[in-house]
Amino acid sequence: MRKRADKYLGLLWIRMRASVQYRFSFVSGIISALLQIAIQYAIWTQVFKNRVSINGFEKADMFTYLLVSQSLLMIFSFRNAPERMISQKIRQGDIALELVHPVQFTLARFFENLGDSVMNIGLAFLFVVVCACVFPDFIVPKSIGTVLMFLLSVCFSYLIMFFISAMAGYLTFFTMNFWGIYNAKKAIVDFLSGALIPIALFPESVRWIFSYLPFQNIVYTPVMIFLEKYTMRECGVQLLIQCIWVIVLMCLNEWIYKVSVRRISVNGG
Repeated sequence: MRKRADKYLGLLWIRMRASVQYRFSFVSGIISALLQIAIQYAIWTQVFKNRVSINGFEKADMFTYLLVSQSLLMIFSFRNAPERMISQKIRQGDIALELVHPVQFTLARFFENLGDSVMNIGLAFLFVVVCACVFPDFIVPKSIGTVLMFLLSVCFSYLIMFFISAMAGYLTFFTMNFWGIYNAKKAIVDFLSGALIPIALFPESVRWIFSYLPFQNIVYTPVMIFLEKYTMRECGVQLLIQCIWVIVLMCLNEWIYKVSVRRISVNGG
């Protein structure tokens, strides 16, 4: 047990060091996030030009939603996504060695991705703090309880995002097509999670469909908690829903993994 824990912590440390060493990738990710924020801010500024609010969202709400949601995407943007890592291991033949190691394959990938995300977590936190100090339109939660529930919600969001990414990665056992799966997953998550457009702005019938999917729990739910759009009781319900989705996706991920390794096809080794 001790050796396994050391192995997982070793993977975490290796990915943390790698994330610092690849400075160009790190800086380019920051620039890309800032450009996305600038573009979306310009679009929403025009939308609210002649309107006070849209479906309960005022301009300050939308501005805060935009900044916090993009900060979350910054955390969830794994430089070495599970899809890419699993695909590379299959193509290079390393997957056979990984499967015989005395560590759980999915858990090992989790610690690797957590190592990649450490720098992004610190950057996202700094970004939110700077926005709160510089921009008067930025809405700050009024209670410590809201902040704590937001942080807990983000933890659940991270797990949900990871398991979805891992399941997408296991599909490369069948297709050997990383880029197609990655782009499809990214498009689906960005749209259905509320990262591009808050789900509250969709028609009620569409919101009803989204409520039965796990994606809105990645971005929309934690940001709405941050904006205090939920009562304390509703926050508790949303956190429970996120927890349930984590358990469901974890079980589904394990099932897909077991099915996938039975059909393993390795190139190059």
